[in-house]
Amino acid sequence: MRRDQQFSEFFGARAPALRRTAYLIVGDWHGAEDVTQLGFARLYVVWPRIRPETLEAYARKVVVNEALGWLRRHRRDHVTDA
Repeated sequence: MRRDQQFSEFFGARAPALRRTAYLIVGDWHGAEDVTQLGFARLYVVWPRIRPETLEAYARKVVVNEALGWLRRHRRDHVTDA
């Protein structure tokens, strides 16, 4: 149960900042919310193996990677005159 409590506290403290980071990459608040949720789901799976001193950087990396993957999956084609 301690794992869930620690994770919940980390989520509550860091989710807004990581959501803003995802928004800067994705450019859409709804997409950023999805990316953040997916990132935290991945983070939960590896939670017991993460060292406390690298937790913040690891979480940011997971969310950034999710955002970049989201961009690849949701690439929009732009029609041009040429």
